[in-house]
Amino acid sequence: MKPWSIAFRWNYIDSCGTGAGDDFARHIIVGSDGNVYITGSSQGNAQHGIDAVTMKLSYTNGKKIWDNFINYTLSDGGFYVANADANYVSVAWSSGSAVYVDQMYV
Repeated sequence: MKPWSIAFRWNYIDSCGTGAGDDFARHIIVGSDGNVYITGSSQGNAQHGIDAVTMKLSYTNGKKIWDNFINYTLSDGGFYVANADANYVSVAWSSGSAVYVDQMYV
């Protein structure tokens, strides 16, 4: 048996603009355009509370292409992202006791 070895191709760290609070990735996919999409939650400041966040990263080097924050109430969070078509990404997110689905052009 060969011992396992792991080599990083790239890694990406993002504090979503603040150094305080916790950020969580809930779902990650490789989209139809070959890039990486992540959605989850980002804890901002007291005014914004927890926001749903979605990011698009380059598959080849891990650099962020864009991010999107949804600040509807003080407790928002993304939990599913899909990219079936290269023109848009769909994000399922929650706020309070409601569930939303947004479609964003990429």
